[in-house]
Amino acid sequence: MYAADQNAPPLRFVDKSDGQYKGVVIDYISQLSLELGINIDTKPLPWENAIESLKSGESQMCDMFSNEERAQHFIFTKPIYNLRAAVAVNSSYSGGIREIFSRNIRLATQKGDYLNSYMIKNYPNVELVYTQDIESAFELLSKGRVDAVAGDEPVILYFHDPLKNPNIRILDNTLYENTVVFALPKNEPVLLSILNKGIDSINSKRQLEKIQQKWFGISAPITRPEKNNSVAKYAFFATIPFLILSMAVLYINASLKEQVIAYAEKEKFHERLSLQANKMAAIGELASGIAHEIRNPLGIIRTQSFIIRSSLDTCEPTVKSLEYIDNAVERASKTIDNLLNFSKISGETTERTNMRTFIENIVSLEREILTKRNIVMEFNCNSYTIVPINQEAMKHILINLFSNAVDALCVYDSNGKYVRNLNDSPKITVEVYINKEEPSLMINFSDNGIGMDKKYSDQIFNPFFTTKGPNKGTGLGLYIVYSEISKLNGKIWLESELDKGTTFFVSIPIKLITHEK
Repeated sequence: MYAADQNAPPLRFVDKSDGQYKGVVIDYISQLSLELGINIDTKPLPWENAIESLKSGESQMCDMFSNEERAQHFIFTKPIYNLRAAVAVNSSYSGGIREIFSRNIRLATQKGDYLNSYMIKNYPNVELVYTQDIESAFELLSKGRVDAVAGDEPVILYFHDPLKNPNIRILDNTLYENTVVFALPKNEPVLLSILNKGIDSINSKRQLEKIQQKWFGISAPITRPEKNNSVAKYAFFATIPFLILSMAVLYINASLKEQVIAYAEKEKFHERLSLQANKMAAIGELASGIAHEIRNPLGIIRTQSFIIRSSLDTCEPTVKSLEYIDNAVERASKTIDNLLNFSKISGETTERTNMRTFIENIVSLEREILTKRNIVMEFNCNSYTIVPINQEAMKHILINLFSNAVDALCVYDSNGKYVRNLNDSPKITVEVYINKEEPSLMINFSDNGIGMDKKYSDQIFNPFFTTKGPNKGTGLGLYIVYSEISKLNGKIWLESELDKGTTFFVSIPIKLITHEK
């Protein structure tokens, strides 16, 4: 179990809107769980309680800075990410960090934080005022009860509200920068080795950078948002990513159009699909290039929208405009994620894999959406179905098929928001078995959802083609599935009927492991 701070956005926090534990580190934990094929539970606590939970063995991991005091209780993994400490002061103060800490001031900081021992060691003259979280520390600063607030830079930036509290500013220089690690109880050396392996895998795939892009919209170290309270300005900015993205899609379609039409006239369905795999490298290179350019304005728009929403007594038209901005940013961000996934090239490494355990671990990550939407999951796979597969490619295949099945079972409004299930007994069925005659791994993925008109069956794997409604789907999911299966020299086909559901059939050649049961 991972237990950590419950109110340190955007690193980790409990979202008041839905009660879910979210943040950069929580997404990292989810990715780590997927990489290792194990379930890692998360538990939000006040920071001081999280430390005590780790000491007592109630939890097994927590991210933190390491120091001599903590090393007496814990062992530490390889570094996960870098983190700086920032200081917020009254705007009337014109000096820097060294000047302010050379005086006898009152500094609000989170109880149990690494910063406590750092300040005691380096600035013993400063009076520390301990709070439960940084949000409470900012309240003390705004009321003049302390002279400054110090804490993790992303959290300081998150709670710094220049519109609500214009008399507070953040000092330009940071207090320190250290690497963050996972701390574990000293009796967990085996878990330490496992987590280090997962950290290495995530680093090699640059997954942390993608997680940071999701939350901040940039790939560089976290920076401070620009100050501006003009709703109209950000509404204009919100259109910029779509203009760039539209131009990119038009460019892609134009460069591929002649080839697609030519082969559509000459080749049968499966032959035409096989040619599309050769286009992936060119599209992927372009997608990666435009993604970075779009991330930056998206990050600014997202941050400023939040500041405006939380800082102004906004009227109904302004709130509506902010909703349009947020929906537009979310849609653009989702499209970029799909483009990046689309361009990613899986490795060629295969691993002996228990397919039942492998798929159960993937489904467990989606358990929440199944529960919320009352979808029944039926899974038929022998416990001894152990085969050599490319796990990275298989994750892409299964996750996209799962997402496609969920969408086929659900109804969304015009804004792409989930409304209800399509029928009273929504069900997804996954059957996995080995065909020893070919030999091959067979995966049948079925749903009893809306189904599909036969006229679309020869287009469903084309890039950017989708039968989903407005604001729902980018048309890349099934093409990613097709591309990954093609790399494995496999085949995929479907049977579908309107209002009765769809079944995808996947066949991937394998080397049989004859000594397994």
